[in-house]
Amino acid sequence: SQDNDLAGVSVLADDCAEDAVHNCRSLLQFCCKSPTAMALCASILTMLIGISLLIVTQIQNDNSLQEDVLLDEQQSREYILFLRELLVLPMGTFLIPGSAMSRALQWMVSEDPLRPLQDEDHLRQRFALATLYYDWSGTRWDLLPHQGWLKSISTKLDEPIFVKDGEVSDAPPATHECDWLGIRCDEQNRVVSLKLEGGETAIAGTISSSIGQLSQLEELELTGHGASLKGRAPSELANLVNLRVLRLSSNRLSSLDFEGISNLTQLRRLHIEENNLHGTIPSDIQKLVHLEELIFFQNPNLEGQVFSMLLSWPKLRSFASSFTNIGGSLPSQLGQLTDLEDMVGGNSNFVGTIPPSIGNCSKLKVFLMCGVSGFGFEGSIPAEIGKLKELKQLNLCTNARMKSWLPTEMGQMEKLEELGLSGNEGIAGPLPTELGLLTNLKDISIGVTEISGSIPAELAQLTKLELVDMTSTRLSGIVPDAICDIPTLQEFELSCRGGFALIEPCRCCNCVA
Repeated sequence: SQDNDLAGVSVLADDCAEDAVHNCRSLLQFCCKSPTAMALCASILTMLIGISLLIVTQIQNDNSLQEDVLLDEQQSREYILFLRELLVLPMGTFLIPGSAMSRALQWMVSEDPLRPLQDEDHLRQRFALATLYYDWSGTRWDLLPHQGWLKSISTKLDEPIFVKDGEVSDAPPATHECDWLGIRCDEQNRVVSLKLEGGETAIAGTISSSIGQLSQLEELELTGHGASLKGRAPSELANLVNLRVLRLSSNRLSSLDFEGISNLTQLRRLHIEENNLHGTIPSDIQKLVHLEELIFFQNPNLEGQVFSMLLSWPKLRSFASSFTNIGGSLPSQLGQLTDLEDMVGGNSNFVGTIPPSIGNCSKLKVFLMCGVSGFGFEGSIPAEIGKLKELKQLNLCTNARMKSWLPTEMGQMEKLEELGLSGNEGIAGPLPTELGLLTNLKDISIGVTEISGSIPAELAQLTKLELVDMTSTRLSGIVPDAICDIPTLQEFELSCRGGFALIEPCRCCNCVA
């Protein structure tokens, strides 16, 4: 039986070699029309024949074939020709020794337990996944037979399948791709979800153009842990017109076809954070009108005026662009985004003001917008910010161009846990006594500001307070003793009297210069 399978592989190799020879003859006939190109053509011919011989040798020496389904030489040849015609593969694809497509075809002809398949859609889908497996170093994945992905399939019914921690499972081996780890199919056995998030599958390599063959995909999540994906994401991602979730987080991708992605009009979630993406996000991305999550933080070379586009996504819930070169200004009608929950844009190139309409973003929980040199907010903190009853984190640090007092309405943000205003020398005036109403507050940071006056005794009502930074301010007087009695208080940093500091040391204060 092994000889029959080996014959199938030989047919694959012979077919590849015949293609190479035919192509070389055509090339030689063309080149001979130009005598000056004769030497170059001869070199190309020699190289292609040499590569053909290498692949023949490599495949014929592979003795790791299975004994599940036997195809004779004629059947193997017919199956190969059928696959090549169906898949419309580029000429010469299988001449590259060890290429992912070559290995995928070899597996389908010689080892696939479902061979020979006749359904064309099933063949395309299975070939695409097999190619991705080899592209992503799948042979190194720590998978067991019941998790699938091209693993050897045992036909011995009395052979136990061992799973983690030495426990024995009677789970059958996964032969159909719909049963493979990380894959979900619909009722027609079409792959609609592909999620590989590290663990057993430490994906590494590039994203093959074969991904575009999975035309029914609705969810594609490939997140890097340990090993990761690199290089350019293929333009064929634009073929996945049913995609609702695209998550390529924590990889080393350098480029993404944003114009192509902009045609995926069903997209709800786009996560491309923690990569090394270069380029500019085009205005075409505004076509993703159903977008709910847009996350691309920690891509230092990524640009685009995305803040100015926010109203294009009326259902937006989460936006994160920190540590990028993303710029633009918050639209004056930001309050139209009534589903907005998270706005994290710190350390990016935003400009402009905080619009008063922000008070209409009634679901907003996180507003983290620390500025960087040359960028950041200007103007004042609007009183309407007090309408944000669900807000838990407010951090406006290092917005050097802001000029504002703290509005007393801030005391209405009853769920606030973090208040960060440090590094804003344009923020002045007294600390509102209304801050004592923020009974969920855990962290106050107002260092390096022009805030002045005394520390309100009402702050002693903040019974969950843990961290306080009031260094380098214009505060004066004494720290109310009751603040030091807050049981949760861990650290209270203060610029005590001396130099420009005007406030007295206290028993719970850490006096810093």
